[in-house]
Amino acid sequence: MAKKKQARVLCVDDEPSMLASLKMVLRIGFDVETAESGAAALELMKSSPPVQVVISDLRMPGMDGLEFLRAARDIDGDATRLLLTGQPDMETAIEAVNQGLLFRFLTKPITPKDLFRVTETAVEQHRLVTNEKVLLDQTLLGSIKALNEVVGIVMPEAVGRASRIERQATALGRALRLQPLWPLRIAAMLTQLGYVALPDETRMKIYRGDRLNVEETKLLRSVPQSIEEVLENIPRLEQVRKILVSHTQLADGTAPQLRLGGGELPVEAKILKIVSDYDILRTCDLRPDLCVETMRGRKRWYDTAILNEFAAMLEENLSSAERQGLEIHELVAGMVFAENVTTVDGVLLLARGHEVTKNVLRRLRNHPAGTIRTPISVLAHDLAGVGL
Repeated sequence: MAKKKQARVLCVDDEPSMLASLKMVLRIGFDVETAESGAAALELMKSSPPVQVVISDLRMPGMDGLEFLRAARDIDGDATRLLLTGQPDMETAIEAVNQGLLFRFLTKPITPKDLFRVTETAVEQHRLVTNEKVLLDQTLLGSIKALNEVVGIVMPEAVGRASRIERQATALGRALRLQPLWPLRIAAMLTQLGYVALPDETRMKIYRGDRLNVEETKLLRSVPQSIEEVLENIPRLEQVRKILVSHTQLADGTAPQLRLGGGELPVEAKILKIVSDYDILRTCDLRPDLCVETMRGRKRWYDTAILNEFAAMLEENLSSAERQGLEIHELVAGMVFAENVTTVDGVLLLARGHEVTKNVLRRLRNHPAGTIRTPISVLAHDLAGVGL
């Protein structure tokens, strides 16, 4: 029988004697690595297989424990992080927990038994986190992507918009170091769900940015409630529902035109508000820079810091985006459509911003030769789609 692989634990301390003690206690049940500085530990994390647990001293010269754990989180957000110190500091502990840097805050001296027990608990926490991520990535996210592809056959505009919003929101969430990202991603992918029940003419007017009449405006206001009703019985989506039903509100939590309650909005809702409104303005054929300027002029609508981050991200990605005109047989999964894909008669097949997937390629290649307008404009770099 193959020997069970031991969890990898990284211990960081500037005192060699302390490192030796930690390794002596933990080596019985774990594969222990050591580093005498935060900088050395970061290099080890970059060059070695992933670690499941990181244990760091707080008071270290050069880079202290909080700085190190913050950088370690950027390298491997799944590693469970423990902070060990001989100088208890409640303010430091609160700061670390609030920033999501820590699983446990430990004080010296700590008995070998307690250290071993806490490390075992940290390994179990890592297992739960990674198992949850696999479940979400392979099951929930996969199912929603499959659903969107089916919906895209009859509502290409909706799925194209959802694809653009998901790509932009995910990139912005990463830029803001938002953890975890999956509630934002799923909410972004489902932003168009509430529009499915709207009349086709009303939905197309919304997507074109046309003015709505009184009855259509009333229907639009019902969209958050429609989303709530569809998702209310689906497990694991409680946070996603909260994001979706509040992302149309203003940055200060008010939205009298929608008659929703006020209060602090989730940061994910603030992100979706910015990204969704940007997409509407782009639909009106405004240049990206003019879209941002228009949004800056809307007082209280958006979180200023998040809007500034979004504007900086747009500028960076638009400068590196390169469009290519390709034939159908040249398309590769992972590309992004830079323009709408239509038949030669002008029938929309796939909207700008839709990602090229295996199913999309199959659909396009099943069309009779010469019936799809080519060349097809695409962006090869995924994040370049942020500026569409």
